[in-house]
This record gives sequence, C-alpha cells and structure tokens, in this order.
Amino acid sequence: MRAKTLWLTGWAVMLCLPNWAQLPPKIDSLEKLLTQSTSWDTLQVLNHNALVEYYLIADLEQALYHTRQMLEGSEALEYGLGKGLANLNFATYHRLVQNNDSAAMHYHAALSYLDASTPAKWRAKTYSGLGNLYSLFAVDSAEFYFRDAAALLESQVPVPYSLLFSVQSNWARLELVKGNFQGGLDLLLIADSVNKLSPKPDALASYYVLLSAAYRYLGDYEKAIEACFLGIEECERTNNTKDIYDHYMNLGSLKYIIGDMEGAMEYSAKALPLIEARGDRRALGNLVYNMGVIAQDSKKYDLAISYYRQSEQINREINNVKLLAYSFTGLSSISLIIKKYDQAYDYAEEVVTTAEGINDLQLVASGYHWMSEARAFQGRFAEAYELLEESQRRIDTLSSPDMQMKVYEAFITVDSLSGDLGSALSHLRLYNALKDSLLSEEKTKQIAELETKYETEKTERELERVTQEASIQTLELQRTQLRLVLLGVGLVAVLLAGGLVTLRNRQARLSLTYKAQDVEQNLLRTQMNPHFIFNAMTAIQDVIRQGDAKKASRYLTKFAKLTRQVLDNSRTEFVPLEQEVALLENYLSLQNLRRVQPYQYEVTVAEDLDPEEVLIPPMFAQPFVENAIEHGLADVGEEGEITVSFGRQGDKLLLTVKDNGKGLVDKGANETSGHISHATQITRERIALYRKMTKEDITFAVKEQQPGVKVTFVLPYQLT
Repeated sequence: MRAKTLWLTGWAVMLCLPNWAQLPPKIDSLEKLLTQSTSWDTLQVLNHNALVEYYLIADLEQALYHTRQMLEGSEALEYGLGKGLANLNFATYHRLVQNNDSAAMHYHAALSYLDASTPAKWRAKTYSGLGNLYSLFAVDSAEFYFRDAAALLESQVPVPYSLLFSVQSNWARLELVKGNFQGGLDLLLIADSVNKLSPKPDALASYYVLLSAAYRYLGDYEKAIEACFLGIEECERTNNTKDIYDHYMNLGSLKYIIGDMEGAMEYSAKALPLIEARGDRRALGNLVYNMGVIAQDSKKYDLAISYYRQSEQINREINNVKLLAYSFTGLSSISLIIKKYDQAYDYAEEVVTTAEGINDLQLVASGYHWMSEARAFQGRFAEAYELLEESQRRIDTLSSPDMQMKVYEAFITVDSLSGDLGSALSHLRLYNALKDSLLSEEKTKQIAELETKYETEKTERELERVTQEASIQTLELQRTQLRLVLLGVGLVAVLLAGGLVTLRNRQARLSLTYKAQDVEQNLLRTQMNPHFIFNAMTAIQDVIRQGDAKKASRYLTKFAKLTRQVLDNSRTEFVPLEQEVALLENYLSLQNLRRVQPYQYEVTVAEDLDPEEVLIPPMFAQPFVENAIEHGLADVGEEGEITVSFGRQGDKLLLTVKDNGKGLVDKGANETSGHISHATQITRERIALYRKMTKEDITFAVKEQQPGVKVTFVLPYQLT
C-alpha cells in the first residue's frame, strides 16, 4: 500500500467570546452607542474591545478599525489595560493575516501593559497567542508560553475553565506537530475533563479533529474513527461547515489505512463539495490526488486517471510542485498497468523533470525507475538499463536501503525480460545479500525502538500525572468556597486518571506487540519472492546446461512472465484468485519443461467462486506445489499428477494441493528437513503471525494418502 498521506488541520483561533458574540442585535446596539458618544472613557474602550472580539471572527477589517479606535481612546486616557488589549487585538489580527513579525511585536507590547494589576485572563490570552504564533517556527518557545498560560489560569479563583480548555487544546496541537503523540493525547484528555466543568460546545468540533489525529498517530484507528464521528455530530448540531470538512478528510484517510476503500472514497467524496465551496485550491489538489490513490488501489483505473489529471491541473495552477510530481507518478503507474508503455514513459519523464526542480532525489530516482520499466516492457532493454543506472546514481547519494532493494528488483525484472540470466542471478544475489544484512538488524532495531519509546512515554505520563495531581491539590486550597464540590470532583478525576493511565499502558503494550508482529510478517513476505524466483532460475540453469537452445528459449519466455506475476503478487496482502491461478499454472508449466518425463497437472476453481471477484492471500500454494515436484514426484514417471483446487468451506476458502507421488517416506524427518523446504517453513511462520495479527481462524494440514500427499489450507478471503 502506498505510503499514506496524513492530514493535520491548520491552526484554529480559539477565543473566549462573550455570550452575546453571536447575537448581531447586541452588536448593532453597541455600534450605535459608540457612535453617539462624544468623549472617551474606559467603558467606551472596553466596548470597542467587545466589538473587536466579535469581528475577529466575522469581519477582519471591522476588527482592525475598532482596534485602532480603542488604542486612540486608551492613549488619550493613559489607560494601560486598554493599550494592552489593543496590542493583543493587533497581534491576533496580524497572526490571522500571517504577518508573523508584526504579530510577535504586538504580543510583547501587550505584555508590557498587562501587568499583575490587570485581569489574569488577558495575560493568559497573550501567552496563548504567543504559543500559537511560535508553534509555526519555534516550538520550544511555544511550549514555554502555553505552560505559562495554563499555570496562570489554574491559579485563578474561580478558574476560567473555558479559556483553560482552549489553551490546553492548542498546547496539545503543538505536541502533535512535534511528534509527541502520547503527550498530545494526554493534554487532550485533560482538556476534555476541564471542558466538562464548564462546557464550550462551539469548540468541540475542532477538539475532536485533534483527538482523532492523536489516536491516529498512535495507531489506534478505531478510536480515531470514533472521534471523527463525534466531531461530525457536533458540526451538524452547530452547522459548522469548516470542521466537518476536516472530519470527512480524516475519515477518508483512516478508512484508506484500514483497507476500507469504499469508505475511503465515500468520505473523501463528501469532503469534495465542501472544499470546492471554500475555494481552497491547495487543499482541493491534495484531496483529488488522494481520491486518485484510493481509486487506483480499488482497481478503478479510469476513475483514478480522472482524479490524477484533476490533481495535475490544480497543482500546476497553484505551483504545488511536489504534489504535481506525485500526480505524474500515479498516472505513470496506471499507464504501466494498462500496458500503455509510451504514455507511462512520458509521465515518468515528467516526474523526473518536476522533481529535479525541487531537488527531490528520491522522486527523481523513482521517475527513472518507472521510465526503465516502461522501456523494458517495450523490449528496449538498452534504454531500460541506462535509465536504471540513472536511478542508481540518485540512490547512491541517498543511502536508502529500501530504495536500493527496489532498484535491484527492477534490474531482476529487466534482466529476466531481456533473457540475461547471468545478470539476473547477479542482481538476485545482491538483493539477497542486502536483504539478509537488513533482516535481523531492522527487525531488532524497530522492536527496540518501540520498547524504548513505550518505556519513555510511560515514565513521562507518570511524571505528568504526579504534576497534575499536585496542581489539583494547590487549586483546592485556594478555592475555599467550593471546597466540598471540588473535593468530590478531584476524587473522581483521580480515579479517572488512574484508569486512563492503566488503560493507556495496556494499549501501548498491545500496540508494541502488534507493530513487532507486523515487522516480522513483512520481513517474511519479502523472503518468499526472491526464494521463489531463485528456484525457478535454478531450473533455467539446468536447461541451459543440457544445451537445448529451443527449450531454453521457451523457458526464458515463460520465466519472464512468471517474474512479472511474482512481483505483482508480492505488492499486496490480497490478490485476485484468477491472478493466483495464472501464476500457479505458469509455474507448473515452467517446471514441466525441465523434466524428461513430464507430469500431469490441473488447477481448478469451484463454480460458486468468481475468480475475478474473490481476493485471497498470495503465495500459500506455491511452496507445496514445489515440494510435490521436487520430492513427491522425483521418482515418478509420466504417471505423476499434481492437482491444485480452490473451493468454498462455509465463509472461508478451501485450498488443496494433492500429488500421487511417493508420500512422506520418512515421517519423523519430514516436518523439519528433506521434504519441507526453507520456503515452506516461512509459510508456517506467515500463518502463525497472520493468526496473531488478524485473529482470523486459519487451519493448515499435511496428510499422507495412498498414493501421495494432500495439503489443505482453510483461508480467509475478500470480495472486490
């Protein structure tokens, strides 16, 4: 699955507005009152400030006008609080229009007027504004300001919970941007507890955007999706069209990650008219590109091409060069699939040209890779090799083992298609050497990193919990009038915090286990393909050594087709049944060419299974077909038979591999050596990991029959 794009929504302005802020009649009354005044007083200044708070949401130009008016009145009265609030409003205005230098200047000017004699909430708003501003370019300073704002609000009696909720939510956003996903989630859960003390319904939709992002980054997709639906409910209740778009986008992305392509397209399509109505061309270009990826992975190629072309047009208009290059990549990959090789080459060339303009060497290398593959399928092998050398030169500067392995795979494909067996074997050895060097190192490293991260986050959460408890105790001492009520709230909060800490620790341990299993599963699957190819190439060597040129030529042609089938089947967790059947038939035919006395074979599919619509896990049958050929039928002449059948067993798929060979001659040794090859052992490990990771009930059995051996799998399957 293509690396998935993750969306983090833009910085929201979270202001503590008066209750009348959304009541235009009161705004009109204030406007009339101020136009009738003939002299300045402090009440007029504060009335202008109230209007600014409303207009910062509704009309920025009006907000700027009233801010200038209140500064003029404050200077005439030498009113320090008014000057501080005017500078705070100027700062907010400049931040909204992205004039960051002016915003910083006015925030610091506001602090010079808003001293300890002024209401704490204004200083806290200023600290919070600085936190939001510095989050864009100085995250350490931003965290300092958020901490100051939270501490100042927590020290007040009574605590202004609504503003504290906004500060903690923005602080959580900062932690997510920094990559401290667990820290961000902890702050969001604290903010939720604060909001329950003084609900702020108009801010909940934005809050759920952040909560969904936090769970998503931590890999808890179920809770991330749940947060999106809660956010949508809030948006529909409050007629909030901005945040509902963000939730639809996030849902589309989450559905894509969990493999629900239909859901991914459904929610992306719901976001489309909303983003078009907003006129945000950058977001629109990103969205239609993602819809192209979803359509391609759903094998809806015409629809995918349409979306990729829309993305190309939009990103070209707004000069979003990187996403423009990705649009060309999508168009090139689909052109290869539908065998329009000249078109695939042209799009891949656009990838190279575009990516070179932004010095993205990885994209440049990928572009040359696609160009090479297009030429190889056209039989223009000299050009294909030159293009792969260009890709290799870019990768040499990147030190990327993953990209290097992809280039080795490409060399093997081109070598096989061109009939250069020696070069294919050489590149296969390089591939295997690199894979083996990374196998244990990568697995150990990733597991160690997960364990270290888990232990570190566990310690940080415990320290944060202790700090929060101490803060709660301090606040309790200062709120004498609410002692009994807040004591009860505090006890409940402590119990909830303890439960949340226990639950998060358990979830973190489970997440670590699943991620470690996923690493191992992926590594085992990468072992299968080179092993498969190696056995087939060994068979080719045998034919060449026999000196039969005509037979060798037929063998190479079949092997080229087989190589492509294996590479295609290795790129996804599920493949169409017809594709798996075609691979097995080609492999059985290929192996038959090297035998003096060919065997008989048959691959059948039950009538109640549609090979085009049924998707199955690939490469489970092939190792046992190989065992039947190499061991079961080794001493059997033309009477040898191999049968592979696919049928239905309840809601599962029944896969059977049978031969009429010599059977399990040495039963004691069979399960550990001789007849069970290295590839078969990998298959057993794949099955065990698949059970752990998906909780699917997979059964597997090897039984001796008279004559031969029967191997059965009961596997899960999907429908397109």
